[in-house]
Amino acid sequence: MGLNAVSYSIEAVDEIREVLKGADPAQTEKLESEVLKAKKILVGGAGRSLLSMKFFAMRLMQFGFPTYLVGEVCTPSIREGDLLILGSISGSTPVILAMAQKAKAAGARIAVITMNEQGTISQMADCVVKVGNDMIREGAGDPDGWNGEEFNSIRPSGNILEIAMAVLLDCVICRLMAKTRQALDVLSRNHANLE
Repeated sequence: MGLNAVSYSIEAVDEIREVLKGADPAQTEKLESEVLKAKKILVGGAGRSLLSMKFFAMRLMQFGFPTYLVGEVCTPSIREGDLLILGSISGSTPVILAMAQKAKAAGARIAVITMNEQGTISQMADCVVKVGNDMIREGAGDPDGWNGEEFNSIRPSGNILEIAMAVLLDCVICRLMAKTRQALDVLSRNHANLE
């Protein structure tokens, strides 16, 4: 059966490192600037990308940025001066594209975290942060089952990209903390306390 789960996780960390090496620091700097000038921030995504974006939204809120998740009942409307940050690995997820179009029509700015800089959402975004590289391909099998020759990624179905996205965005938070000169006491004050 090959590697055990611990060995696989060590291989996965190496894959995350390779994915993050392809990220452009100028793009993350642009995202930081967009966050700092936004009146309020709305965060959206779908599927596993949404899970990564929720990590980011929570940290933004904990450090005092007015942040909301798209689709929650208490999320306000988006307006001019606001920032919509979307996670879409494909760069063309239909439901996320619809969010981007509505935000653009309302005069808001758009940032997208994606693997596809040529995607439909990327083309209309004000800020694009690319994660991933052409070396990471999905899948370890084919319709006939396991195919060791095609085992390009330890993680199934692109999961490595969403994990890399979460790591990168967590480090964007670290940069925002430094830029706004905030310490961890801000996080403690804003951390949920009804749990």
